[in-house]
Amino acid sequence: DCGTVACDLPFNEVIAEKAAERKISFPAPVFSAISSPRMLKALIASLKTWYVGALKTGGYWVVALMMTIESSVFPLPSEIVIPPAAYGAHTTHQIPLTLTGIIIAGTIGSWLGATAMYWAARLAGRPLVMRFGPYLMISPAKVEGAERWAAHYGSMGVFISRLLPVVRHLIGIPAGIVR
Repeated sequence: DCGTVACDLPFNEVIAEKAAERKISFPAPVFSAISSPRMLKALIASLKTWYVGALKTGGYWVVALMMTIESSVFPLPSEIVIPPAAYGAHTTHQIPLTLTGIIIAGTIGSWLGATAMYWAARLAGRPLVMRFGPYLMISPAKVEGAERWAAHYGSMGVFISRLLPVVRHLIGIPAGIVR
């Protein structure tokens, strides 16, 4: 209907043709949300300001909540939660918390997150992972491999896995699936 060759071309090719006709150049795509060191510094400064403010108002609840998130499948390293809170409480005294309280709140939060992951996997279990796992790159072979691993190493394997970085966040899922 449009009577031009451009109607038969995909949209990106049409744009490229028009750009070539007018000698328009496009900048190279940037695949990072943070494109300069200045932006990274500004982001870190704003997160620090937010975290210190949250610790002042929320106290131990903020530490426990963030450690609960850390012990689930969400990527929030504990190194971002505990050391800044402990440093702020111990050196600057801007945060009305104690080191003992931070450790207890962090431990409780971590336990809550790991327990929630375990029970979610135990209740939803194998049928859910077998049905929706392929969408998350979890093949039935991986589930069976996790079951064999759990049968071989048992509770000691789960305990030791809780001590390993990265693995400790996810070990509750196979532990819950295989019980």
